[in-house]
Amino acid sequence: MGETRIRVRSEGTSDPISDWSALRERLAAFQVVKCRMVHERLRWEHGQLVRIHRGEPEPVLARLGLCRAEVREQRLACGHTMARHHLHQALRALHEGGVLSEPEYVQLDQELNEVGNEIHLLDHRKGDAERWYAVLAEGQAIADLETADGCIALEKAAAEVRALESEHDRYVEQLGAWRGRLLQLIDRALVRGAGDSANVEEPLPGLPSPVMTSSSS
Repeated sequence: MGETRIRVRSEGTSDPISDWSALRERLAAFQVVKCRMVHERLRWEHGQLVRIHRGEPEPVLARLGLCRAEVREQRLACGHTMARHHLHQALRALHEGGVLSEPEYVQLDQELNEVGNEIHLLDHRKGDAERWYAVLAEGQAIADLETADGCIALEKAAAEVRALESEHDRYVEQLGAWRGRLLQLIDRALVRGAGDSANVEEPLPGLPSPVMTSSSS
């Protein structure tokens, strides 16, 4: 799938109002979905984890798997998407269009990078947590034995999975606020392009609150 490059004010050929409107429409179409990274969950059949034999010494535990590519490409908080790249492109367009100053652009681009990096790290942490929980659950099911220690360990593993899912929910909310912020900035560009309030300096919309990551117990 080819990269879609966001452009504003192509030299001598483009109507700036149409460009900003097209950019706004593109960003508004992206989805912010609390998927809880379900693709990291493991598959079960007949009370046991599904294992895939690929020639390795140990079989690989099968996961539910990724959403379809066309779904992932529309979800801003997905761990396997290029959708956030379009937010970076939008920031660059706003900077090149004179809506964002250089310091504002650098700050926002860096913060967006940090959110994306945290989502990638969270994806790996969620995978490890899901695997540990599933292995514990399978062990108890096969042994048909629920010891006090085993129940405590299983509940602790389940709590870690829930905590990571809640952490992803917060990233979804933050990126939704980010998208709303960019739409506000584009609306400002549209107003300026239309010649209304061209000399009025409006304050930048407030930044989304930073995500507080949960710590493992």
